[in-house]
Amino acid sequence: MENNEAVMTVIDMTRYAGRLKDPVLASAVREAGLKYHLAFALGANLNRPPGERDQAIIAQQNEVAKTSLEAIRRASNRLDSIERRLRP
Repeated sequence: MENNEAVMTVIDMTRYAGRLKDPVLASAVREAGLKYHLAFALGANLNRPPGERDQAIIAQQNEVAKTSLEAIRRASNRLDSIERRLRP
């Protein structure tokens, strides 16, 4: 990511989740943040030439990225739901 502010927001998601009163939104934000950290950690283990990379780690990183995106989608959907409720 090129935008440093966006990077820091993602890194701090788990901390921000604790400030959210809505349990569904807090859970989704926390999960997205934790999955981001796990995907980054897995990626750090792939710093070698493509032919030497562990395919199991790549598969695990892809799965983590997928579940992180699902958590982000849940958070976004929850925000939309809250907004619709507040602004009928």
